[in-house]
Amino acid sequence: METLKYSQGRLQLRIAGAGLALAGAAYLFGNPDVADNILLDLTMFGGDIGHYIVLPFTMISSGVVVWLTAMRLMGGCEAVEALPDAIRVTGFWGRTRIAWDDLGHVYIERKRRRWFFRASYLVFHFVGRGLFGSSRVRVLLNTTELPAHRYEAYCASILATKRSAEGRLAGAAPSDTGAAEGGFDADAALARYLARKAAGRTDTPVVPPAQPQMPPLAQRPVFGRKPLERGELTRP
Repeated sequence: METLKYSQGRLQLRIAGAGLALAGAAYLFGNPDVADNILLDLTMFGGDIGHYIVLPFTMISSGVVVWLTAMRLMGGCEAVEALPDAIRVTGFWGRTRIAWDDLGHVYIERKRRRWFFRASYLVFHFVGRGLFGSSRVRVLLNTTELPAHRYEAYCASILATKRSAEGRLAGAAPSDTGAAEGGFDADAALARYLARKAAGRTDTPVVPPAQPQMPPLAQRPVFGRKPLERGELTRP
C-alpha cells in the first residue's frame, strides 16, 4: 500500500473556511441587531439562544478546527503509513500506532452535514483501551491527496497489506524466539521430535538416566578374638 498524505492546499482551504466562520460568528456576536435581521435558515443566530449559545459554540468549534488543522499542516502531511509490524494513522487529534495483529476492520464512512460538503472518513477499528476493549480512529479523506474514486481501492489495499504482514510475522515468529533464547527453541525442537515420532523414526535414541555409582565400603576392623577360617579346628 502507498503512504497516504494530506493535501496542503486542502488543509489551507479548511483553515480559511473555519477562520471565516469564526470571524462571522464574532461579528454577529458583537452586533446582535444584525443577527436578529438575518433571513432564511440563519435566524438561529438571532435572539437569546443564538446570542448566548449558538454563536459562542460556533466561535469555539471554528477556533478548534483552525488550531488542529494548522498543527497538522505544520507537523507533517503523512496521514496513513505502513510499517513492517504496524500501521501509523495520523488524524487531527493525534497519531496512533496500530499493530497489524490488533487491527480489526477498515472501512469508508460517509456523512453529509448541513451547509457543509459531504465528508468521507477512513475508519480504523482496533484492539485498544476503550470501554468494550476496542477503539477507532478516523482520517478525513477530503483533506488528503487521494481522489474520491480511489477510496474503496485504498481501503482494500490496507486490508491486503494487513494479511500479508500477519503471514510474514507468523512465519518469522519461531526464528525470532529461538534467537532471543540464545539459538535454541524448545517448542520447535519438541515439534520436530513429535513429527519424527509420528513418522515412525527418531534420530536420537532415548537413553535412560545413569544410576549413581556408590563408592565401595571399606572393611571395618575387627577387635577381640580372631575368627576361625574354614577348615581350622579349635583345641579342646
